[in-house]
Amino acid sequence: MHQQEQGLSVITTAPAQLALKTLEVQHHLIDWDKMNHPQIKNAIEGYEKSLKELKAHRMSFTKLLDEKKAELMQPEKELEINADYLHAIEKERAFRLEAEKAERERYNKEKEVSDFKTHFINEFHRLAAKYRSDMMTVISNFYTSNLDAGTPNPEYKLLHAVIDEIKIGQPNKLEIKFNDREYMQNSVWPTIPKPDWADIKKKFCDEVIAEKFATYQYDLANAKVIIEQEQIQVAAKKQELSEELNSTIAVNTLLASAEVAEIKSEVKRKKFLILDAQNPTHVVAVMSAFLQHFQKCMGKVRVKDYTKLNIQQMADALDKSEIELTNMQYREDVD
Repeated sequence: MHQQEQGLSVITTAPAQLALKTLEVQHHLIDWDKMNHPQIKNAIEGYEKSLKELKAHRMSFTKLLDEKKAELMQPEKELEINADYLHAIEKERAFRLEAEKAERERYNKEKEVSDFKTHFINEFHRLAAKYRSDMMTVISNFYTSNLDAGTPNPEYKLLHAVIDEIKIGQPNKLEIKFNDREYMQNSVWPTIPKPDWADIKKKFCDEVIAEKFATYQYDLANAKVIIEQEQIQVAAKKQELSEELNSTIAVNTLLASAEVAEIKSEVKRKKFLILDAQNPTHVVAVMSAFLQHFQKCMGKVRVKDYTKLNIQQMADALDKSEIELTNMQYREDVD
Protein backbone atom coordinates (compact mmCIF):
# COMPACT_ATOMS: atom_id res chain seq x y z
CA MET A 1 0.00 0.00 0.00
CA HIS A 2 2.84 2.39 0.93
CA GLN A 3 4.49 1.70 -2.45
CA GLN A 4 1.25 2.46 -4.29
CA GLU A 5 0.77 5.71 -2.38
CA GLN A 6 4.36 6.67 -3.12
CA GLY A 7 3.85 5.92 -6.81
CA LEU A 8 0.67 8.00 -6.95
CA SER A 9 2.45 10.85 -5.17
CA VAL A 10 5.25 10.78 -7.74
CA ILE A 11 2.74 10.81 -10.60
CA THR A 12 0.83 13.70 -9.00
CA THR A 13 3.97 15.86 -8.74
CA ALA A 14 5.14 14.89 -12.24
CA PRO A 15 3.60 17.87 -14.13
CA ALA A 16 5.36 20.39 -11.86
CA GLN A 17 8.69 18.58 -12.13
CA LEU A 18 8.43 18.38 -15.90
CA ALA A 19 7.58 22.08 -16.05
CA LEU A 20 10.82 22.90 -14.19
CA LYS A 21 12.77 20.59 -16.48
CA THR A 22 11.21 22.35 -19.48
CA LEU A 23 12.46 25.71 -18.23
CA GLU A 24 15.94 24.22 -17.81
CA VAL A 25 15.90 23.04 -21.42
CA GLN A 26 14.66 26.39 -22.73
CA HIS A 27 17.28 28.28 -20.66
CA HIS A 28 20.07 27.06 -22.94
CA LEU A 29 18.77 29.12 -25.87
CA ILE A 30 18.14 32.45 -24.13
CA ASP A 31 19.53 35.21 -26.38
CA TRP A 32 20.57 32.63 -28.99
CA ASP A 33 20.34 35.28 -31.69
CA LYS A 34 23.21 37.22 -30.04
CA MET A 35 25.59 34.25 -29.75
CA ASN A 36 28.67 33.60 -31.87
CA HIS A 37 29.34 30.25 -33.51
CA PRO A 38 31.05 28.42 -30.54
CA GLN A 39 28.46 29.77 -28.09
CA ILE A 40 25.43 28.72 -30.15
CA LYS A 41 26.97 25.29 -30.79
CA ASN A 42 27.43 24.73 -27.03
CA ALA A 43 23.92 26.04 -26.40
CA ILE A 44 22.39 23.56 -28.86
CA GLU A 45 24.37 20.67 -27.33
CA GLY A 46 23.21 21.69 -23.86
CA TYR A 47 19.61 22.01 -25.08
CA GLU A 48 19.63 18.53 -26.61
CA LYS A 49 21.27 16.98 -23.54
CA SER A 50 18.69 18.56 -21.21
CA LEU A 51 15.86 17.49 -23.54
CA LYS A 52 17.13 13.91 -23.39
CA GLU A 53 17.21 14.09 -19.59
CA LEU A 54 13.64 15.47 -19.59
CA LYS A 55 12.44 12.53 -21.70
CA ALA A 56 14.15 10.05 -19.38
CA HIS A 57 12.58 11.77 -16.38
CA ARG A 58 9.15 11.68 -18.04
CA MET A 59 9.51 7.98 -18.86
CA SER A 60 10.09 7.22 -15.18
CA PHE A 61 6.60 8.61 -14.55
CA THR A 62 4.84 7.07 -17.52
CA LYS A 63 6.34 3.68 -16.67
CA LEU A 64 4.44 3.83 -13.40
CA LEU A 65 1.30 4.76 -15.33
CA ASP A 66 1.76 1.86 -17.74
CA GLU A 67 2.26 -0.58 -14.86
CA LYS A 68 -0.84 0.72 -13.05
CA LYS A 69 -2.87 0.63 -16.29
CA ALA A 70 -1.86 -2.99 -16.92
CA GLU A 71 -2.78 -3.90 -13.34
CA LEU A 72 -6.21 -2.24 -13.60
CA MET A 73 -6.93 -3.85 -16.98
CA GLN A 74 -6.07 -7.37 -15.82
CA PRO A 75 -9.59 -8.21 -14.47
CA GLU A 76 -11.33 -7.26 -17.72
CA LYS A 77 -8.76 -9.19 -19.78
CA GLU A 78 -9.43 -12.29 -17.71
CA LEU A 79 -13.19 -11.82 -18.02
CA GLU A 80 -12.93 -11.43 -21.80
CA ILE A 81 -11.40 -14.90 -22.10
CA ASN A 82 -13.49 -16.48 -19.35
CA ALA A 83 -14.32 -20.05 -20.45
CA ASP A 84 -18.00 -19.88 -19.43
CA TYR A 85 -18.39 -16.59 -21.28
CA LEU A 86 -16.79 -17.94 -24.46
CA HIS A 87 -18.84 -21.16 -24.32
CA ALA A 88 -22.03 -19.15 -23.78
CA ILE A 89 -21.22 -17.03 -26.86
CA GLU A 90 -20.70 -20.17 -28.95
CA LYS A 91 -23.96 -21.69 -27.74
CA GLU A 92 -25.92 -18.49 -28.42
CA ARG A 93 -24.36 -18.31 -31.90
CA ALA A 94 -25.34 -21.94 -32.49
CA PHE A 95 -28.94 -21.10 -31.54
CA ARG A 96 -28.96 -18.24 -34.06
CA LEU A 97 -27.45 -20.40 -36.78
CA GLU A 98 -30.06 -23.09 -36.16
CA ALA A 99 -32.83 -20.50 -36.29
CA GLU A 100 -31.42 -19.13 -39.54
CA LYS A 101 -31.23 -22.65 -40.97
CA ALA A 102 -34.91 -23.23 -40.13
CA GLU A 103 -35.80 -19.82 -41.58
CA ARG A 104 -33.90 -20.58 -44.77
CA GLU A 105 -35.65 -23.95 -45.09
CA ARG A 106 -38.99 -22.21 -44.64
CA TYR A 107 -38.08 -19.63 -47.28
CA ASN A 108 -36.83 -22.23 -49.77
CA LYS A 109 -40.01 -24.28 -49.45
CA GLU A 110 -42.36 -21.31 -49.71
CA LYS A 111 -40.47 -19.82 -52.63
CA GLU A 112 -40.42 -23.15 -54.44
CA VAL A 113 -44.20 -23.42 -54.05
CA SER A 114 -44.61 -19.86 -55.33
CA ASP A 115 -42.20 -20.48 -58.24
CA PHE A 116 -43.95 -23.78 -59.02
CA LYS A 117 -47.35 -22.12 -59.27
CA THR A 118 -46.03 -19.15 -61.24
CA HIS A 119 -44.13 -21.43 -63.62
CA PHE A 120 -47.17 -23.50 -64.56
CA ILE A 121 -49.55 -20.53 -64.69
CA ASN A 122 -47.14 -18.88 -67.12
CA GLU A 123 -46.71 -22.13 -69.02
CA PHE A 124 -50.47 -22.42 -69.48
CA HIS A 125 -50.57 -18.82 -70.71
CA ARG A 126 -47.77 -19.68 -73.14
CA LEU A 127 -49.59 -22.77 -74.41
CA ALA A 128 -52.84 -20.82 -74.77
CA ALA A 129 -51.08 -18.10 -76.76
CA LYS A 130 -49.49 -20.78 -78.97
CA TYR A 131 -52.90 -22.45 -79.42
CA ARG A 132 -54.51 -19.16 -80.48
CA SER A 133 -51.63 -18.44 -82.85
CA ASP A 134 -51.95 -21.87 -84.44
CA MET A 135 -55.72 -21.42 -84.83
CA MET A 136 -55.08 -18.01 -86.33
CA THR A 137 -52.76 -19.60 -88.90
CA VAL A 138 -55.29 -22.30 -89.83
CA ILE A 139 -58.18 -19.83 -90.15
CA SER A 140 -56.08 -17.40 -92.19
CA ASN A 141 -54.86 -20.16 -94.54
CA PHE A 142 -58.44 -21.39 -95.02
CA TYR A 143 -59.61 -17.84 -95.68
CA THR A 144 -56.92 -16.98 -98.24
CA SER A 145 -57.03 -20.35 -100.02
CA ASN A 146 -60.78 -19.97 -100.57
CA LEU A 147 -60.30 -16.40 -101.80
CA ASP A 148 -57.54 -17.53 -104.14
CA ALA A 149 -59.73 -20.36 -105.50
CA GLY A 150 -62.75 -18.06 -105.82
CA THR A 151 -64.88 -20.37 -103.68
CA PRO A 152 -68.29 -18.70 -103.27
CA ASN A 153 -69.36 -20.69 -100.17
CA PRO A 154 -66.49 -22.02 -98.02
CA GLU A 155 -66.99 -25.37 -96.27
CA TYR A 156 -66.67 -24.29 -92.61
CA LYS A 157 -66.89 -27.93 -91.49
CA LEU A 158 -63.54 -28.52 -93.15
CA LEU A 159 -62.10 -25.55 -91.27
CA HIS A 160 -63.31 -26.83 -87.87
CA ALA A 161 -62.04 -30.31 -88.69
CA VAL A 162 -58.53 -28.92 -89.27
CA ILE A 163 -58.75 -26.81 -86.08
CA ASP A 164 -59.74 -29.92 -84.12
CA GLU A 165 -56.50 -31.57 -85.27
CA ILE A 166 -54.30 -28.87 -83.71
CA LYS A 167 -52.14 -30.40 -80.98
CA ILE A 168 -51.94 -28.56 -77.67
CA GLY A 169 -48.49 -28.80 -76.15
CA GLN A 170 -47.53 -29.82 -72.63
CA PRO A 171 -46.10 -27.44 -70.03
CA ASN A 172 -42.37 -27.65 -69.38
CA LYS A 173 -41.48 -29.48 -66.18
CA LEU A 174 -39.90 -27.88 -63.13
CA GLU A 175 -37.43 -29.63 -60.84
CA ILE A 176 -38.49 -29.97 -57.19
CA LYS A 177 -35.67 -29.61 -54.66
CA PHE A 178 -37.05 -28.56 -51.27
CA ASN A 179 -40.62 -29.84 -51.00
CA ASP A 180 -42.03 -33.35 -50.97
CA ARG A 181 -43.18 -34.35 -54.46
CA GLU A 182 -46.39 -35.88 -53.14
CA TYR A 183 -47.22 -32.61 -51.37
CA MET A 184 -46.61 -30.63 -54.55
CA GLN A 185 -48.69 -33.04 -56.62
CA ASN A 186 -51.64 -33.43 -54.23
CA SER A 187 -51.78 -30.07 -52.46
CA VAL A 188 -50.20 -27.44 -54.71
CA TRP A 189 -50.98 -28.65 -58.23
CA PRO A 190 -54.79 -28.64 -57.70
CA THR A 191 -54.65 -24.94 -56.72
CA ILE A 192 -53.25 -23.94 -60.12
CA PRO A 193 -55.99 -22.82 -62.54
CA LYS A 194 -56.01 -24.98 -65.68
CA PRO A 195 -57.08 -23.73 -69.12
CA ASP A 196 -60.46 -24.76 -70.52
CA TRP A 197 -59.19 -25.60 -73.98
CA ALA A 198 -62.65 -26.20 -75.44
CA ASP A 199 -63.84 -22.79 -74.23
CA ILE A 200 -60.68 -21.09 -75.54
CA LYS A 201 -61.17 -22.71 -78.95
CA LYS A 202 -64.85 -21.82 -79.20
CA LYS A 203 -64.48 -18.18 -78.16
CA PHE A 204 -61.42 -17.54 -80.31
CA CYS A 205 -62.73 -19.30 -83.41
CA ASP A 206 -66.18 -17.79 -83.19
CA GLU A 207 -64.72 -14.30 -82.88
CA VAL A 208 -62.03 -14.60 -85.56
CA ILE A 209 -64.14 -16.52 -88.10
CA ALA A 210 -67.08 -14.13 -87.73
CA GLU A 211 -64.80 -11.10 -88.14
CA LYS A 212 -62.76 -12.51 -91.04
CA PHE A 213 -65.64 -13.87 -93.12
CA ALA A 214 -68.05 -10.99 -92.47
CA THR A 215 -67.04 -9.34 -95.77
CA TYR A 216 -66.08 -12.52 -97.62
CA GLN A 217 -68.32 -11.91 -100.68
CA TYR A 218 -66.87 -8.42 -101.09
CA ASP A 219 -63.35 -9.75 -100.56
CA LEU A 220 -63.79 -12.24 -103.44
CA ALA A 221 -63.86 -9.38 -105.85
CA ASN A 222 -60.58 -8.03 -104.51
CA ALA A 223 -58.93 -11.33 -103.67
CA LYS A 224 -55.34 -10.44 -104.63
CA VAL A 225 -55.24 -7.26 -102.56
CA ILE A 226 -57.08 -8.83 -99.62
CA ILE A 227 -54.70 -11.81 -99.52
CA GLU A 228 -51.70 -9.47 -99.34
CA GLN A 229 -53.37 -7.47 -96.55
CA GLU A 230 -54.25 -10.67 -94.70
CA GLN A 231 -50.61 -11.68 -94.38
CA ILE A 232 -49.79 -8.31 -92.82
CA GLN A 233 -52.79 -8.45 -90.48
CA VAL A 234 -52.01 -11.98 -89.30
CA ALA A 235 -48.39 -11.05 -88.55
CA ALA A 236 -49.61 -8.03 -86.55
CA LYS A 237 -52.13 -10.14 -84.64
CA LYS A 238 -49.49 -12.72 -83.76
CA GLN A 239 -47.18 -9.93 -82.57
CA GLU A 240 -50.02 -8.64 -80.40
CA LEU A 241 -50.54 -12.10 -78.91
CA SER A 242 -46.80 -12.37 -78.18
CA GLU A 243 -46.64 -8.97 -76.47
CA GLU A 244 -49.73 -9.76 -74.42
CA LEU A 245 -48.13 -13.05 -73.32
CA ASN A 246 -44.87 -11.36 -72.31
CA SER A 247 -46.76 -8.74 -70.32
CA THR A 248 -48.84 -11.37 -68.53
CA ILE A 249 -45.76 -13.44 -67.64
CA ALA A 250 -43.93 -10.36 -66.36
CA VAL A 251 -46.85 -9.35 -64.12
CA ASN A 252 -47.29 -12.88 -62.76
CA THR A 253 -43.57 -13.16 -61.97
CA LEU A 254 -43.54 -9.77 -60.26
CA LEU A 255 -46.56 -10.60 -58.12
CA ALA A 256 -45.05 -13.95 -57.13
CA SER A 257 -41.82 -12.31 -55.99
CA ALA A 258 -43.76 -10.33 -53.37
CA GLU A 259 -45.61 -13.36 -51.98
CA VAL A 260 -42.79 -14.97 -50.01
CA ALA A 261 -41.48 -13.29 -46.86
CA GLU A 262 -37.74 -12.69 -47.00
CA ILE A 263 -35.36 -14.52 -44.68
CA LYS A 264 -35.12 -12.97 -41.22
CA SER A 265 -31.67 -13.49 -39.78
CA GLU A 266 -29.87 -12.24 -36.69
CA VAL A 267 -26.65 -13.87 -37.84
CA LYS A 268 -23.99 -11.42 -38.93
CA ARG A 269 -21.46 -12.68 -41.42
CA LYS A 270 -18.17 -10.93 -41.98
CA LYS A 271 -15.66 -11.60 -44.72
CA PHE A 272 -11.94 -11.29 -44.09
CA LEU A 273 -9.30 -11.16 -46.76
CA ILE A 274 -6.76 -14.01 -46.60
CA LEU A 275 -3.66 -11.87 -47.05
CA ASP A 276 -0.22 -13.09 -48.00
CA ALA A 277 1.95 -10.08 -47.19
CA GLN A 278 4.90 -11.73 -48.98
CA ASN A 279 2.98 -12.00 -52.22
CA PRO A 280 3.58 -8.92 -54.41
CA THR A 281 0.26 -9.44 -56.17
CA HIS A 282 -1.60 -9.31 -52.85
CA VAL A 283 0.33 -6.25 -51.70
CA VAL A 284 -0.31 -4.31 -54.90
CA ALA A 285 -4.02 -5.27 -54.96
CA VAL A 286 -4.56 -4.19 -51.35
CA MET A 287 -2.63 -0.94 -51.74
CA SER A 288 -4.46 -0.05 -54.96
CA ALA A 289 -7.89 -0.75 -53.43
CA PHE A 290 -6.98 1.17 -50.28
CA LEU A 291 -5.92 4.24 -52.26
CA GLN A 292 -8.96 3.97 -54.53
CA HIS A 293 -11.28 3.97 -51.48
CA PHE A 294 -9.03 6.15 -49.33
CA GLN A 295 -11.74 8.43 -47.89
CA LYS A 296 -13.92 5.50 -46.88
CA CYS A 297 -11.07 3.43 -45.46
CA MET A 298 -9.31 6.08 -43.40
CA GLY A 299 -12.14 6.13 -40.88
CA LYS A 300 -11.47 2.43 -40.27
CA VAL A 301 -7.73 2.81 -39.56
CA ARG A 302 -6.41 3.27 -36.04
CA VAL A 303 -2.86 4.55 -36.31
CA LYS A 304 -1.10 7.56 -34.82
CA ASP A 305 1.79 7.69 -37.25
CA TYR A 306 0.68 7.17 -40.86
CA THR A 307 4.28 6.45 -41.87
CA LYS A 308 3.89 3.18 -39.96
CA LEU A 309 0.67 2.15 -41.74
CA ASN A 310 1.23 -1.42 -42.94
CA ILE A 311 -0.36 -3.65 -45.54
CA GLN A 312 -2.32 -5.68 -42.95
CA GLN A 313 -3.92 -2.51 -41.56
CA MET A 314 -4.92 -1.54 -45.10
CA ALA A 315 -6.47 -4.99 -45.64
CA ASP A 316 -8.32 -4.72 -42.30
CA ALA A 317 -9.66 -1.30 -43.28
CA LEU A 318 -10.93 -2.70 -46.59
CA ASP A 319 -12.67 -5.55 -44.73
CA LYS A 320 -14.29 -3.15 -42.26
CA SER A 321 -15.43 -0.96 -45.15
CA GLU A 322 -16.96 -4.07 -46.80
CA ILE A 323 -14.86 -3.54 -49.92
CA GLU A 324 -14.23 -6.92 -51.54
CA LEU A 325 -11.32 -7.46 -53.92
CA THR A 326 -11.79 -9.63 -57.00
CA ASN A 327 -9.68 -12.75 -57.52
CA MET A 328 -8.75 -12.86 -53.81
CA GLN A 329 -9.63 -15.51 -51.23
CA TYR A 330 -11.74 -14.69 -48.18
CA ARG A 331 -12.73 -16.48 -45.00
CA GLU A 332 -16.15 -15.94 -43.48
CA ASP A 333 -16.75 -15.49 -39.78
CA VAL A 334 -20.16 -15.71 -38.14
CA ASP A 335 -20.96 -13.30 -35.34
